[in-house]
Amino acid sequence: MSAKPAMQEETARPETARLRVRAVSKRFGAATVLDRVDLAVAPGELVTLLGPSGCGKTTLLRAIAGLTLPDQGQVTIAGRDVTRMPPHKRNIGVVFQNYALFPHLNVRDNIGFGLRIQGMAKAGMAETIERYLGLVHLAHLADRPISALSGGQQQRVALARALAVQPTVVLFDEALSALDRKLREEMQVELRQLLREIGGTAIFVTHDQDEALTMSDRIAVMQGGRIEQYADPKTIYAEPATLFAMSFIGLSTQLKGRATGQDAQGLIEIDTQAGPVRARANFAIGAKVVVAVRPEHIGIAPLGNANSISGRLRMAVFHGAHSMLHVDAANGAQLLAQLAGGSPQPEAGAAVTLHWPVDKTFVYPDPDADS
Repeated sequence: MSAKPAMQEETARPETARLRVRAVSKRFGAATVLDRVDLAVAPGELVTLLGPSGCGKTTLLRAIAGLTLPDQGQVTIAGRDVTRMPPHKRNIGVVFQNYALFPHLNVRDNIGFGLRIQGMAKAGMAETIERYLGLVHLAHLADRPISALSGGQQQRVALARALAVQPTVVLFDEALSALDRKLREEMQVELRQLLREIGGTAIFVTHDQDEALTMSDRIAVMQGGRIEQYADPKTIYAEPATLFAMSFIGLSTQLKGRATGQDAQGLIEIDTQAGPVRARANFAIGAKVVVAVRPEHIGIAPLGNANSISGRLRMAVFHGAHSMLHVDAANGAQLLAQLAGGSPQPEAGAAVTLHWPVDKTFVYPDPDADS
């Protein structure tokens, strides 16, 4: 399976985008943090900016919020050019990692803070506050001071405050990272459901791949100031466009090799460090490549029209619903195979042959080919 070219943007319906980023670049000294980034977000979408530290995702979020001025490019919200507009005039809501709540105000007054700034009438303000107290399940804590709330409750207050002013776009800057794992997973589902209920358009910044896959309508995978792939979570995981996208999201077996020919079925033949492999890909003979396979596609049962590599089981790690086999193959190659939890598995040290479908084999240019 051949990898698609790296994508800066999926251009579906940019003319109706609630948020549009066009060719935005930003440099800090000699470092290019954003490199002509394009992004279109439809009304009601939750889009996650996903990538490692230093990839540019937070700088992009700040450029959308008006906290960082891009060196070039344009940001439009609901068709209005806001590139040079100050943050308070963009009609955006922001939920920060540390929530930035006012400790001297109770829950109700924190949620109503933005409404007071907008000059909303008292009757309308009270009604709006009660609505959002109900949406985030905090009506029973409306008069409680912020200091008396748990981390999850404070996160809900910050969310309600951001949404109460009915922003055109809501921005989340690592907003769930301070929560413990169980609460974080609960809040991911609750936040996604709440945004669906109100039809909110949101940009979510995270480096947590599971969080991105759980919450997003689409994910922008970022690296080196650029968007490597922009697609829905299933596509990002099942059809990673670049080796970086394959490596950053989920586990994979990766084998370096060289294209050596083509068989009678039109499949490319690759001589990898662990043995010969076939794939549906387009590379010139002699090209240095990396073969990649997801562990759930690799098993120990023989398959038809499959690739097969032999090795020795180093260890099997039990994960409840499945077990992960770590297999050492020739020339230092290491493979991962995922077996269902109840499946019989070999003992550590046993010789094994791993099989996976040709159609589940990805091939990418070797990034070290010129080094």
